[in-house]
Amino acid sequence: AQEPRVDAGARRRLLGVVGLDYENAKAQKEYWENGDRGYRVLHKSILDLTRYLTSLGKLTKACEQVLKKTLAWMQDEVGVCAVTGDCGFMMAYQILCRDTVDVPVFMSPLMFCRTLLHAMGEDQRIVILTAGAPEMEEQRDFLQATCGLDIRSRRVMILGCEEIAGFALLAKKGIIGDPEEIRASLMRRLQMCLEEWAKTGIDVGAIVVEAPQLLPYVGELRRLARLP
Repeated sequence: AQEPRVDAGARRRLLGVVGLDYENAKAQKEYWENGDRGYRVLHKSILDLTRYLTSLGKLTKACEQVLKKTLAWMQDEVGVCAVTGDCGFMMAYQILCRDTVDVPVFMSPLMFCRTLLHAMGEDQRIVILTAGAPEMEEQRDFLQATCGLDIRSRRVMILGCEEIAGFALLAKKGIIGDPEEIRASLMRRLQMCLEEWAKTGIDVGAIVVEAPQLLPYVGELRRLARLP
């Protein structure tokens, strides 16, 4: 899928997402989707950038070259205004990616969580919406070291989407289901959680969407939760 190139200095709302290589024939390697507030989102998987490799925080020489070329292509040819990643372990490549392009780079939105916590009341919590809670738990020590984020803190709640219809295979296989099915199931799940949190006196101050595949639903999530 191609988007028309934009002139430098006149970048539109295009977000580039560096994706894992799920080594699965059914997983899309490059695709566009609509995000929130008029953004278009380009997902592009990097050859041989596997979940195992990112968990080590390392890159092969060949993979590093592919990553750099993809970043340059996103910036110079596609005209993205920012770059992020689709796995928290990609924070290990934050400096490399930042130094490769001139547009803002945040390899995981989780790097903003500490700022959000300081901006909210001490009794308020953030909810991190992720593709798979077990996979995020695997990243606990890494996120503590790179983002200063303790996902087991009482002020942080993880809401995994592994049981959401259409999302079950995303975290492990890179396969996503029908968008309408995901939307309906996701909204039902969040509505139930919001009601339960209200009953137990949990005050949620913000929702952080960690999985870029959830970006098409951010507007509806915001309207439902009435939260940033």
